[in-house]
Amino acid sequence: RGNCRGRACVHYGRCPYQRSRRVAHGVRLLVLNHHVLMADLALRRSGGRFLPELGAVVVDEAHDLEDTAAEHLGLRFSSVGAAVLLGRLWSARRRRGLLARSDGDERIRRQVDDTRRVARRFFAELGTWAETTSEGGTATLHEGFPVDDTLSPRLRELATGLGRSAAALSDEDLALELAARARHLESAADTLEGIVVPRDGEVRWVAQGSRGTLALSSAPIAVGSLLGDVLWERHRTVVLTSATLATGRPPSFAFLRTRLGLEDADELGVGSPFDYARQARIVLRSDVPDPVSAPGDYEAALPAAVLEAVRRTEGGAFVL
Repeated sequence: RGNCRGRACVHYGRCPYQRSRRVAHGVRLLVLNHHVLMADLALRRSGGRFLPELGAVVVDEAHDLEDTAAEHLGLRFSSVGAAVLLGRLWSARRRRGLLARSDGDERIRRQVDDTRRVARRFFAELGTWAETTSEGGTATLHEGFPVDDTLSPRLRELATGLGRSAAALSDEDLALELAARARHLESAADTLEGIVVPRDGEVRWVAQGSRGTLALSSAPIAVGSLLGDVLWERHRTVVLTSATLATGRPPSFAFLRTRLGLEDADELGVGSPFDYARQARIVLRSDVPDPVSAPGDYEAALPAAVLEAVRRTEGGAFVL
């Protein structure tokens, strides 16, 4: 949103994004997935939005809502994200980036290069720690942080310098772009500091990816209060529906209500039309390899096992 000039842009009338927004704001029903909904709700926490005001929200497959909310309402900072953010500003090797469009930014270019070196050292030190601590490529962060946070102060310094450079430009489009990048750098520094400093009610971890990439994340242990701020209290009607919301015997919504922070909600459990005693059979295959410890062997054995099940049911099978 910091890069868009809105109606002041000469491309506003034919902009695909603006056109899709106008369509979305003019309809009575929007069909979204959970991630689009939660991305918009997360954006509204910082004063932005891309969806219209919603009179009512119906969430199908609502048993997945907690995990999706934790993903979007948490924090994430990665080595790839930092490299992309800095690369869009300036790449000395390729002589490309936003700062290549302005002649008076050699000092800022050097600052980008210095910040890139600090980022590489920061993630190298963190990667060394993660290699000795992680289980299955993931290392949990407990009290404190295993390395010094040298990166977030550098990101803030670069954001300040970039903002000053943008203010001195006569090219309005480039100035707008650089000012937006300065805000992105500030936001990245806020995100990194939010993960480095432990907070009550959150879990933090470092994940190792392919080719030595690292991602730092934090997520709320319970998303109920956050969903209250962005979903329950902002909309007059929210309906959650799924085949697997109730647990226990007799079926109860108590666990779901606790996890999602639903203190005041109407409930309706309609049961199932199936006679499981007569219409279902559980078959446990002890001869199929474990999908976690031997995924390749499992995939190789799966077609024959599925085919046998299809033959047993004479085609009355639904394979997931």
